Amino acid sequence: MYTVPNFQNPTGITYSEENRLAIADMMKNTNTLIIEDDPYGDLRFTGHHKTSIKKLLPQHTILLGSFSKTIAPGFRLGWIVAPNHIMEKLIIAKQASDLHTNYFVQRIIGILHYIQKVVDT
Repeated sequence: MYTVPNFQNPTGITYSEENRLAIADMMKNTNTLIIEDDPYGDLRFTGHHKTSIKKLLPQHTILLGSFSKTIAPGFRLGWIVAPNHIMEKLIIAKQASDLHTNYFVQRIIGILHYIQKVVDT
């Protein structure tokens, strides 16, 4: 099952907490994987952060995110969180497709992450 639970494009719809719980409840006894594509989740300016479906149903969910929406569109760098048995296969597929993500962009994101940690402490 593929879903964009936060700020779907073009409608801007965000799933309520009740809808997220309903999806998790409906899928918990199935063999269905949920692909939770969340490129816009960190762009919330009002309200409170919603619970991730990945948090509600971790063994059934693959969570995708992107730095290109929050840092810089040209960076084209994303991230993924998946159960270990799936992540191993994803890593092999990634290596077969392009060998390596842009090193310069990864370093900039790493530096920005470090700066944010320093500022937050």
